[in-house]
Amino acid sequence: MRFFGNVISVTTLATIALQLSSLTTEGTTIIIGKDTNQNMDTGWTDGVCYVPIIDAHVGDTLVFTFAGHNVYQMDTRASYDACDFTEAMLMASASESPFSYTITEKEEEKDLYFACAVGSHCGGGMQKVRVKVLSSEAATKTQEHKPLSQIVLGLSKKECGKIQVTGELGDMDTSNLFQSSCSEPVVKTDVNADDGREWMFSSCLSNPMTLTPGGVLNQATVLHYPFPTDHRVLLGTRVWEFVEGDPNNDNGGVTSVNVNQLYVHHITGGLVVGNGAESIRDKLEDGEFPAPYGKLSGDFDNIMTFHIIDLRTVEQEWLLECVECRCKDAEGNYLEIGGAGESNVAGLEGGIDCCSNCTTLASPTIDYRLRYNVTFMDIPEDEYVEPIRIMSTDIAPAVGKRIEFDVPRF
Repeated sequence: MRFFGNVISVTTLATIALQLSSLTTEGTTIIIGKDTNQNMDTGWTDGVCYVPIIDAHVGDTLVFTFAGHNVYQMDTRASYDACDFTEAMLMASASESPFSYTITEKEEEKDLYFACAVGSHCGGGMQKVRVKVLSSEAATKTQEHKPLSQIVLGLSKKECGKIQVTGELGDMDTSNLFQSSCSEPVVKTDVNADDGREWMFSSCLSNPMTLTPGGVLNQATVLHYPFPTDHRVLLGTRVWEFVEGDPNNDNGGVTSVNVNQLYVHHITGGLVVGNGAESIRDKLEDGEFPAPYGKLSGDFDNIMTFHIIDLRTVEQEWLLECVECRCKDAEGNYLEIGGAGESNVAGLEGGIDCCSNCTTLASPTIDYRLRYNVTFMDIPEDEYVEPIRIMSTDIAPAVGKRIEFDVPRF
């Protein structure tokens, strides 16, 4: 069924490389982050490694589709590598998606550099792409070969950096990408439908995400899809939390992680629903609906993005600054954003824009995993269900900045 064409098989892929291109009369339209073959669209976002496009032609068009991001064109390779936006040119703000950029003749035989300037998305989130424009002669020889946009999920900043320099995937260690798993569904004995049908229960773990003390991770990853893929099912509850430990260790396995150790800034995606720290272990936010209403599987893929902050060793006096991602100006003064009020400094914004590592420590590291427990129910194909659509709203664009709400003091 077409509903399930966008689910990635975690057990069979060797790498997560999404390729696409669609033809226009004047050139190739390269939609960054969209895979038409698998009916999946990650768009222009952080936590994704963008492989350099090394065979673009004059007349080709790059299309960036995004939410909560922007598009800058970097002036040099050095500024691109360093994520230095001092001389960069803003091409599209957060409210100007989608943004199209058509390659001109003056850019023939040149490299183009694009990046997102929101927070640490360029450096820590790897949100940048290099585009090499071929000469007219080379483009003529390769006219049958259309340029492709490729992305790779689940890589560290270091691993992605190698790809962004060489433009080659190489022999990457992608073993972590395929460690997401789910238990076999079993009947949930403590909850039964009134008509005798049974809720099924499955418990899942994501691949490990490694953090240093005070470290920040903003990364897209592939999770195991816990629902049937040959038919729709009625969704029950989807409850999640982060855990630490080795799931293969019989002496303890994994244990829950408290929010004062691992702060969940936000999670995005459709496989599980939640916003941030306030959604941990919350059964009401994503629970069952009374008949005939219900949430159905099949309208979301299995890619999730996690933005988490490890608070180990962060001194008490710096905790709120760390979790609220507070910003400072060049003189070290707070910009009064992210829990401190409004800013009058033009061009300087706070909140997520300033999320970065809260310490300089490199060890000891901890492997964190998302544990997500789900319930679902088979329904007859001829039974009517009024689908529930879940929508999220973001007030940040309405006030002209990306904001971070106050975290209560304890």
